[in-house]
Amino acid sequence: MNSLIQRLFIASTCVIGLASCGGGNDLASGSSAGVTSASAVTPSTSATNDNNSARTTISPTMAAIDNVGNGSRNATNIIKAAYWDNWTSSLKIPDATLKVIDIVLGAFPVLTSTSADPTMLSNFKQAYAANPNVKLFISLGGQNSGTPTIGQVPGIVSNIMSQVSSYNAALGGGKIAGIDLDLENGVDAATISAFALAFKQKGLLVSVAPQAYNSSGTGGKVASASPSNFNLTSGGVGNQYAAAVASGNVDYIFLQTYNTGGWTIDGCDETMTCFVGKVASTMANLVQPQSTCSAGTSPYPVCIPNSVKILITEPANSTSAGTSIFTGSPTPSGQATALSALNAEIANFPSQIAGVAMYELSGGSGDYASLNSSTSGAFSTAIFGAPGLPPPAPSSAFALTIKNTGTKNFVGVMIVSPIDATYNPIGDASNLAIAPGQSTCAGTSAANQTNPNCYSNHYLNTYFANSAASVTIPTIAVYDYSSATSVLNQPTNGWSGTACLTSTTFKANTTVTISVNGDKNTCTISSP
Repeated sequence: MNSLIQRLFIASTCVIGLASCGGGNDLASGSSAGVTSASAVTPSTSATNDNNSARTTISPTMAAIDNVGNGSRNATNIIKAAYWDNWTSSLKIPDATLKVIDIVLGAFPVLTSTSADPTMLSNFKQAYAANPNVKLFISLGGQNSGTPTIGQVPGIVSNIMSQVSSYNAALGGGKIAGIDLDLENGVDAATISAFALAFKQKGLLVSVAPQAYNSSGTGGKVASASPSNFNLTSGGVGNQYAAAVASGNVDYIFLQTYNTGGWTIDGCDETMTCFVGKVASTMANLVQPQSTCSAGTSPYPVCIPNSVKILITEPANSTSAGTSIFTGSPTPSGQATALSALNAEIANFPSQIAGVAMYELSGGSGDYASLNSSTSGAFSTAIFGAPGLPPPAPSSAFALTIKNTGTKNFVGVMIVSPIDATYNPIGDASNLAIAPGQSTCAGTSAANQTNPNCYSNHYLNTYFANSAASVTIPTIAVYDYSSATSVLNQPTNGWSGTACLTSTTFKANTTVTISVNGDKNTCTISSP
């Protein structure tokens, strides 16, 4: 999983000690005759694969999939999964949304820890309280997890199982159902397979979150009807997840369909919504009986046993990933168009594709703590059928102009929230990075109504909610980048940025200007 804000947010929360720092990401599939839901598993399989109970509990959503055919998928009859990163946010996830989500994947644990992460535990508790039938997964990895090796597998598995015990003891009836392997950075096939086997032997469900790619790399072309060069990769042109999937030790695939651009399926690339339907068709054509996958007789380099449950994973918005169906559509109207088109693709998913996963609910660029390039909760509402958010509390008018006075570096600004001490991004409306010599204006909704050029910022709205007269900001930090494209990489002044202002009071009904010199890591503020 990959996003600029995610990386900045992780680093910031690490610096201020609010959350454990993990990585950066991440049903019922059957034969071509129809989808087999979890209700169809044998008692022995159920007992082995689902540690919530001796037999899987089937929600109405899951059971409905047995009778789903092409052209009929919608929010009421797809399996819905969502990643939920383990850092705090100014905006909690509504219980009404959690009620409609079937699988919550907590991301990402510290692999050296043996204890439950407090934030992830709080998220799991909220998810279970809202929906007792929810399946709770711990997702290992993400783009910032490093590259574990096969020799490290036993120690990591031991640590994670201790975490599972801690969560189970604290969840008040809920249990961790499975482990998700979102192993990136080119983690090798042997390591992924060893993790899948180890957690399967522990009686847990196992999911994987590979990236869709091809064996030719940039410029490659895949034919969905004959995907002989299609890969399930942990990075690059490798096919590292294929062996684990074919082994029978994987129960779910949450396929990432973003951040690996520059190639096509049937002429569609991952910035085009049609790519979603094409990758779904590709995955469907890779489904085979377990005996075929075990014998290695599939005609393709990827063989997916017909017991595996396949979900297509999409980012929540244009800032949750580097390249995706939202790329090039950073405005709310563009987001709405992309979501409508995504629904049209989902409606025509092949029967082997059981649902949709979303990266991710919260965090610095998630569905409910989104940037100004997206509407809060839009993905959950449009794709998962969650109720829309109530109107926000009225906020005072306040505007913040940020000027990049440097001549070399692009800059982004992070403001420590006066509400929960998380770092919140304020910057360019599209991608946060403000070019040398350029400026941007962010404000509350009330300020935006009088000045449309000053875009409405979710975080400023939160600070000035209920018509607050003023707020005191603990810290304002600057993040520098050497170029526009480097916003997806580490800032030149490090993940912690440079704290340039402290204990700054913003007053309602004013416009404040912060002049940032990205070349020198300095900033000054005008008097409100």
